[in-house]
Amino acid sequence: MSIAKIQKGDKVKVISGNYKGYCGLVTKVLKKTKANGKIIKSATVAGIPTIVNYRKSSTYMGEKIPGIMNQVDRKINITNLALLTSDNIISRTKIENLNGIKTRVYLKTGMPVVKETIK
Repeated sequence: MSIAKIQKGDKVKVISGNYKGYCGLVTKVLKKTKANGKIIKSATVAGIPTIVNYRKSSTYMGEKIPGIMNQVDRKINITNLALLTSDNIISRTKIENLNGIKTRVYLKTGMPVVKETIK
């Protein structure tokens, strides 16, 4: 079984793009497979503004359908995110076997990655 480098509940920082510098918790990790077999991973981060989609009110077969403001979480590619340690230092991870269990470990500090709970 493989372990993803960034998982739900990790504290991350956006390192490139329009929201560079934002920090927050990963609320959702999405994986999409394209037609050519390429896998694209993206994540939603708490604290980044959401996308607002508007739908105009209309009538259909004599029935009124009200307008809606729909808020959608903004997806950010995994390559644009970096893990933060408990001291807010950017660090990469490696996967080690500790007592036969695969765990993620920060390269800079050597401490295991601890996920935070999402409310």
